[in-house]
Amino acid sequence: MAQIEEILNKQIETANTLLQRTVAIPDGRSSNYAPGHIIYDERYTRPLSIDTDAWETETLELLRVLFGEDSRQTNDFVECTCKRKNHYSKFREDLQGELKHCIAYLESLIKADRLKLQLNKPPTKEKKNVKTPLVFISHSSKDKDFVEALVSLLESLGFDNTNLFCSSIPDYWIGLSQDILDSLYKLFVEHELFVIFIQSPRYYESPISLNEMGAAWVLKTNYCSILTKDMQKEDLKGVVGANTIYIKVDSPDVKARLNELKKQLTEMFGLSSVTESTWERKREMFLRIVNG
Repeated sequence: MAQIEEILNKQIETANTLLQRTVAIPDGRSSNYAPGHIIYDERYTRPLSIDTDAWETETLELLRVLFGEDSRQTNDFVECTCKRKNHYSKFREDLQGELKHCIAYLESLIKADRLKLQLNKPPTKEKKNVKTPLVFISHSSKDKDFVEALVSLLESLGFDNTNLFCSSIPDYWIGLSQDILDSLYKLFVEHELFVIFIQSPRYYESPISLNEMGAAWVLKTNYCSILTKDMQKEDLKGVVGANTIYIKVDSPDVKARLNELKKQLTEMFGLSSVTESTWERKREMFLRIVNG
């Protein structure tokens, strides 16, 4: 609803004011007792710290009202904040980083809300477009090497840039100067998506990735979850969690699960069946890379 955007924009405006106040903090002096630490004038830092804490508390309460007491949005906002209670070391830089992180997260919530509103609009009667299928790989940019190996595996099945989207790989990513969430909205509107979630510890550090997961879950798209070698079942905290069948790349049944994924994708996309020897060779290469 428009109310969410209006409320969050007011919080962002206040945060930008706090951010400007951090710029005005005078340079600190080196500590004589703790080498490398900087001591700032608490006449500037303490009121700013108090005001920032008050803003964070107010914003957290608003998110609880808008999204729920223990919602992902409220928990993720808590993760955006840090505990900088002293007035030493890198107080000014840390506070600037914290406020910028909070602002970026609130802006991502606004964009996600706009996307949800657009996707929930009733279809127009004038146009009845048939959606074409598309594989969408939802991942953290820090898992690029893993995703590149997966794209290579999918290419062996016949996928190309007409039916595969991956934001980290050239030919499959978003063009220059294009908005990420706006492009995501177009993909949902124009295609019947099959989403592959690459769940890793880094995935849960990315608000954009979690928004992708939330949108896919709300719209009930087809999906598959692949866990990296360093991702454990008990760490699955998103809406697509441990209660859903997933592929763990270092599990004993990984080859059988990948065969299931191959069968599902080739049937959904009407792809020509690759020879078993070629598939097994590509599958083994993929597993060597992601488990290496």
